[in-house]
Amino acid sequence: MASPIKRYAFINAKLKTRLSLVLGDEVFTRLIKSQNLGEAMLLLKETTFASVEAVYARTGDLKMSELELMRAEMALYQEIHRYVDTDLQEFVDALLMQYEIENFKNVFRLWFDRWIRKRDISYASGYILREPVLYSYDKDAVLAAGEDSLLLDSLKATSFVDIVKNNLDEIRTDQTMFPLEMDLDLLFYNNLLRQCEKLTVKDRDIVLRLVGVEIDLENITRIIRFKFFYHFSALQMQKYIIAGGHRLKPDKLYALYSSSGEAELLPALLGSGYGSASALASSSQTDIYKRMEMVESILEEILKGEVKKLLLGDPFSIGIMMSYFIIKKHDIHRLVSILNGKNYGLPEDRMKS
Repeated sequence: MASPIKRYAFINAKLKTRLSLVLGDEVFTRLIKSQNLGEAMLLLKETTFASVEAVYARTGDLKMSELELMRAEMALYQEIHRYVDTDLQEFVDALLMQYEIENFKNVFRLWFDRWIRKRDISYASGYILREPVLYSYDKDAVLAAGEDSLLLDSLKATSFVDIVKNNLDEIRTDQTMFPLEMDLDLLFYNNLLRQCEKLTVKDRDIVLRLVGVEIDLENITRIIRFKFFYHFSALQMQKYIIAGGHRLKPDKLYALYSSSGEAELLPALLGSGYGSASALASSSQTDIYKRMEMVESILEEILKGEVKKLLLGDPFSIGIMMSYFIIKKHDIHRLVSILNGKNYGLPEDRMKS
């Protein structure tokens, strides 16, 4: 196994240079203040997202530009995969799995629309990524598979086949993809945590802390939605909780969900794991959508704090690589939100929130 210096000196130096090129708050402010989508796209021309503007200039299609953003995001992982040694390549693949899963969700939503909702999908089938990410499977064969046997056969080269098989009855009976999508998210996190066990002790501790914080934040978001929007029982909620959180374990989440009312749940969740944010969560704001905006802002700040610690930490560890992935991922998601806001004519304050 390579020494930490040999393993990370080159790749971390390269990534620190890349981090100097990420879009800053000033660029995002200019994007928000642009007059329209076309002007916002032009602002990207001199950034690392120039290819997104080029696609829009060629097609005038925002969805095609979003597909290009997904390609750009995946390319980050694929490039890092080439630079790291064999011991880390499986871990990078486990991170890349999130894009394989996201693309499969898009494919399966179209299958669902065609065969369950009986809708025309011809207008949307061009907006899926057809090139392989980790698995080579025929997306058009999936979309054409009206029978269960054909659908499962089209997915036999993937890790999704068993999840689809286990959920098909509920998909057809209840006409919902919700349990399937939750199971796919669990697949990603469970596989990522397994790959963490193969890292060195130092790298494993760094990744488990960071991934654990992400899992905590994902679970908090889910639980709030389950309580406010879906009105799940504690037993229903428990089915969709992700194990592996840094501070909030499944039994603690179950206890808080069972014992807290809507008004107390968020402060209780943050107070149990992230106490410094719990006072913010005790806001008197009653509008549920405003509260969710506030929750997401709080959770984003928590994650930013963890990333900042890594960037100031050991330069010969996996921390720089993990920070880079998270910063780029959040930049891209932020960019997608702004571009869609421009496309739909949302006011500045709405896009900022």
